[in-house]
Amino acid sequence: MANELQAYTTTGKTLYAVLISAAGQAWNGAAFEAIQAGNWTDYDIVLTEATAGLYLANLPALVAGIYSYVVFEQAGANPAVSDTKLGVGYLNWDGSAILPLSTIDGIVDDILVDTAALDSRLTAARGGYLDKLNVSGALAHSDAAATYRADVSALALEATLTAIKGAGWTAETLKAIADAIGALNDPTPQQVWEYASRSLSTPNDYKADVSALLTAAAYTAPDNASITAIKAKTDNLPASPAPASEYDTDITQIIELLYSIMGGEGWTDETLVTIQAAIEAIAAGATAQEVWEYTTRGLTEAVAATVDAEAVADAIEPLIPTAENIWTYAQRTLTWTPAEVLAYISETSITQIRGNTWEIGIDPVTLGGEKQQIVIKRRTSQPDADAILFVDTDTGLLRYNGAAPDEGDETKASLVYAGTTLTLEVDAEITAQLPNGSFVYGIQTVHLDGSVSETYGGVFTITADVVRAVE
Repeated sequence: MANELQAYTTTGKTLYAVLISAAGQAWNGAAFEAIQAGNWTDYDIVLTEATAGLYLANLPALVAGIYSYVVFEQAGANPAVSDTKLGVGYLNWDGSAILPLSTIDGIVDDILVDTAALDSRLTAARGGYLDKLNVSGALAHSDAAATYRADVSALALEATLTAIKGAGWTAETLKAIADAIGALNDPTPQQVWEYASRSLSTPNDYKADVSALLTAAAYTAPDNASITAIKAKTDNLPASPAPASEYDTDITQIIELLYSIMGGEGWTDETLVTIQAAIEAIAAGATAQEVWEYTTRGLTEAVAATVDAEAVADAIEPLIPTAENIWTYAQRTLTWTPAEVLAYISETSITQIRGNTWEIGIDPVTLGGEKQQIVIKRRTSQPDADAILFVDTDTGLLRYNGAAPDEGDETKASLVYAGTTLTLEVDAEITAQLPNGSFVYGIQTVHLDGSVSETYGGVFTITADVVRAVE
């Protein structure tokens, strides 16, 4: 169910409802509470105008019951207790839907049937039995009282109850005793470990896994003789090792000797980092500036003593980008993508792939007028309403596959005329629904005076796509 809260008034108003329970409490968005002016902004349930002054809102998830709601017109930025009341409503809610009057009428009918059945069973004899009882509960015919008394001989007396309680009884109830017994069935860890004696029902579950520990059978006694021999040698080590700086001078001399041997004659203070950087610079190649600033340089190939200017011109001429040189060149690489090649217009023919996003530039064309239209049909005699695709510069997508687009889908196609280029763009979601085949298309101009002219047209081929990425 939805839209259970309803109001009817002038259009363009800001309305909200305050939901009231049968106990006179207001719904604050999470629960009912006593109405407080300071919490008024928590009580509003916004009513949204559907159309023509009809305002609707959904009832929150509530238990079954009878509820009322008051509709207010909000005057300021937030709901306030001073807002004008417009009306009230009442709901008989069954927990999931409003209880219709037909259901209430059926319940009343059932009650009438039950009371009629009770009345039919209340015979004169049975009524006489009831007449023998007065309002105080005593029998009207005291001489027959024993006939109607309950037999209580088997019930426990107060003394019996006292004996059951036992010494030390205070104010425990049977419920408290039941709760205590229930707690024993689900004890806390503290209660378990504080219990005087306890036995594990499955002790093996709590034993440590010692299978990987060394057993006596696998134990090998140490070689004490070898250990003694090693100790005899370590006993000869001095008790006080040499001071930390005792051999610093000797080590420094050794390092300087190694530097002298490695550096060779003429060594100054170059480091390995400097050498590595120089090697990397050589591997990377010299810059143009480094080449031209080098003191001497020689060409790897001999240069002719004289230059034949005519031969140079003959060699350069084919490189000049004239039209003839471009189209007679042995190899050419197209800069267009395959999709752009397919979109190329050959005279009056256009080819596109179904399921692609179409971006077709038709150029050069001279159209003018107030707006332009392009229509793709199976045949020229087909009505515009049955067109495969109908797009104009004002609205965008008007028709496709002989039907109007869904609301909001008009923007999924566009037609723009700028300069001498008419550009048609269609989303892949639309092209994926078009049929494949060869069709006819026409471009029409609508002029300010209402006249039309169709000056361009031809064959429009839609090629079937292989991958249906958009259905």
